Amino acid sequence: MKILFTACLAVLTLVVAQAQESNDTKQANPQDVGSLDGVITALYESISGDAGVDRQWDRFYSLFTKEAQLISTNENEDGSNGYLVRSPQEFAEGAAPYFENQGFHEYETNRVTSTYGRVVHLMSTYASKRSASDPEPFNSGVNSIQLFNDGSRWWILNIYWAHASEKNPIPPQYLSNPKSAAAEDVATIDGVITALYGSISGGKGVPRQWDRFRSLFTNDAKLIPSGKNQEGEVRHSYRGTEEYIGWVNQWFLDNGFFEEEIARKTEIFGNVAHVFSTYISKSTPDGEPYARGINSIQLLNDGTRWWIVNIYWTGETPDNPIPVKYLPKGD
Repeated sequence: MKILFTACLAVLTLVVAQAQESNDTKQANPQDVGSLDGVITALYESISGDAGVDRQWDRFYSLFTKEAQLISTNENEDGSNGYLVRSPQEFAEGAAPYFENQGFHEYETNRVTSTYGRVVHLMSTYASKRSASDPEPFNSGVNSIQLFNDGSRWWILNIYWAHASEKNPIPPQYLSNPKSAAAEDVATIDGVITALYGSISGGKGVPRQWDRFRSLFTNDAKLIPSGKNQEGEVRHSYRGTEEYIGWVNQWFLDNGFFEEEIARKTEIFGNVAHVFSTYISKSTPDGEPYARGINSIQLLNDGTRWWIVNIYWTGETPDNPIPVKYLPKGD
């Protein structure tokens, strides 16, 4: 037993040394590797982008240990299963032309986490789109991700994944998890709206309350921003809750962001509710608003609590002022 323990300790020391050696050559953003959420957000963001857009390969490489492997699986025509093992660099070399020619956006839709000390395993369910504005993904599957914490940051050791297919559907436990919400957040519409704005608001460098945010939404809820692009065309895009978190998290941390409701118009019929929630956006709690707009929020009451089904919003512009009836009295 003593020999076995010594051998295990030697192996662990080697892994730590390799991680530290790798850390000398890979400049990772501390916010990317300081938490599991940061690693997963960076992983998906670094490979996502429109056609013709370079991917963030240096950011991608910085997430992995020196000896990390990416293992893809496939179903062969003869019914057998195969796999392909690559380093992060080999993966990038093979994937870059495809990503940049076709357009590729991948985002997490669900996560199951197993932890024992420094050992962590994630089953990260993903969806893939050609464009972030596509209403539905063209592909989905599960990434099995092994991670290691050397005391200063998280490292990805391996990623092993399979795409969903008719023969290999994603099991229900990896499609959705029961969401534990604070009773006061979901017992009333007022509680949901308060929790919504509270969970995304905070100063520079302050982690947002993403678990609280997640607990407010149904599994297939969509967040739908809309507005005019630089050409003056009105556009909209669909994002799931995980995709939205990946989209805004870094910007919130870098800039500080506080959103506050200033007026509300609510319609309810049975278990269906619709809220027109007028908001203002600020960089600090006491700062002057730099933007305002309206969140159109659809909610469902399942008999035990309220859920957000969708949020569809647009910001106010000079040619699209908020109507008086959706502003506080006196404005």
